[in-house]
Amino acid sequence: MTAGQILVPLLPSIFVMFFVTDPQARTAFLLTATSGLVFGMFALARSGMLILSMLIAGAYLLLLVALTLFAPQRINWQVESVMVFSYFAVLVTISYLTSFIAAMRRKLREQNHRLEQLVIRDPLTELPNRRCLMERLTSEMSRFERRTPEPSSLCISMLDVDHFKRINDTLGHDVGDTVLRRISETLSNALRKSDFVGRFGGEEFVVILPESSLEQAEQSVMRLQEAVAALEIPELPNGQRVTVSQGLTRYYPGERIEQTLKRADEALYRAKAAGRNCIIVVDPDDEDPFLN
Repeated sequence: MTAGQILVPLLPSIFVMFFVTDPQARTAFLLTATSGLVFGMFALARSGMLILSMLIAGAYLLLLVALTLFAPQRINWQVESVMVFSYFAVLVTISYLTSFIAAMRRKLREQNHRLEQLVIRDPLTELPNRRCLMERLTSEMSRFERRTPEPSSLCISMLDVDHFKRINDTLGHDVGDTVLRRISETLSNALRKSDFVGRFGGEEFVVILPESSLEQAEQSVMRLQEAVAALEIPELPNGQRVTVSQGLTRYYPGERIEQTLKRADEALYRAKAAGRNCIIVVDPDDEDPFLN
């Protein structure tokens, strides 16, 4: 689109330049083309700018050839040679500046991408952070509220690494960080594409399971449970394994996000009290869903 905006206005200029008798007046065509190229510097890549430059230079050379063949009295090759040489020097300068600007644009895009990732990603686990998690949860709840009532639900699991403080205290925070990273990778790989997992804080994670009944969600989080329990972490001594506890619930239509998370967190607390490495499922229909 940008290339077309630059080239199309030049077509009538070439036609008009053929009837200009003063060679120096034809510099108007070159100035028009140059202004278009300057505009393109901020939108086109270097290759695109080089192609445009060659097309414009070629069009001007064809104009000079046409003048030589059909109206030689309108052309002064001494003047035209200087103009053509000067214009090619301008094209070289513009091409260099385009390369410089393109590199700056690319670097700026990369920096913007890194900043976006810093805002939404947890730097240790590279999972979505709490802010991103809450935004996704809000979005899923809104989507659920807009859907026609159906058997599937929006389920949420609060997951916590068992005895993680003991790992940090006895083996050090480096090993603890490794454990969190490995668990994060395992959770990501074990989920469906439609599911979502993020780091809620510390050794706690939240798993969002849209379009799942409680029974289906329980099967999904059970896979997470088994995948983590089977995880081999060389940094742990004597083949020690890590386990997780989970509290699973479903979103009750109309309640606040905080209420759903609190119910999942209470279920997680009950899972830890029951001996850890287990899942406690809480159906809001069995309780007061608006209990604070």
